[in-house]
Amino acid sequence: MARSALPFLDAVGECDEHGPHHQALIRPWKAFWPPDEGGELHRLLDQTCPEVLTWRFHSDRPFDKPWHKWSKQAILTGQNCTSQILPPIDAQDKAISDSKDQGERRLATGGHHCRNCRNQVKGSESIDKIITNLGLRAVIPAQLNYLSPNTIANCVKPFHTRLPFLGQIRRSNIIAQAYSDIKVFDIDGHEDKFNLSTSGFQFTRFTQHCDQWTDTYVRDVYLPAMSKWLQVFFNCRRVVIYTYTVSRNTLSHHLPVS
Repeated sequence: MARSALPFLDAVGECDEHGPHHQALIRPWKAFWPPDEGGELHRLLDQTCPEVLTWRFHSDRPFDKPWHKWSKQAILTGQNCTSQILPPIDAQDKAISDSKDQGERRLATGGHHCRNCRNQVKGSESIDKIITNLGLRAVIPAQLNYLSPNTIANCVKPFHTRLPFLGQIRRSNIIAQAYSDIKVFDIDGHEDKFNLSTSGFQFTRFTQHCDQWTDTYVRDVYLPAMSKWLQVFFNCRRVVIYTYTVSRNTLSHHLPVS
């Protein structure tokens, strides 16, 4: 994807003031969003939740999500707005064969891709060794839910549930499948043995004390404090927290971040 310091412009009717010759960002999701006027999806949203058609994320309004209104209205009117978990057989599509072909091509061409594969194997072996040495408890789940390998995820964020998109974008992205050889380990008490650079995940604790868990408090106090903390933690110039869910029944305490 072309890289530029310019912002993404997603809103309906919004023009790119920089013009086509000023390194404007490539936006592949524009092939799907906003929906074409007169199309089935556009008509549906225009009738049920028109705010969605002109919505654009703004960092100081993290809870501005008009599609939540659609979900509530759909439930009240008896519409089916749940996301189904797909069995593996129903989730097979061209994306799976494409991903296999790409993997085979990468292994055949060698070079950078092979080095990445070796690094991944080395990292996995390192994590396995840590798990073995710690003697962690493990369970084999009845099934694992994971994102389907749908090519649409190359240009849109893969949500679990979504508006009732029609056409090429299906509403359910989740596949359920059982694996007898996959274990889920309990690392409680050993969180410090895993870090982002070598394990691919890390546990840490955000020390901002939360006095009241309300939209206003989270927006005005908690999220700004977390942004500053993340800037220091990752030594980065800017942090944007794209989305956040407020749990109404969360009591005042120090909140973990993973």
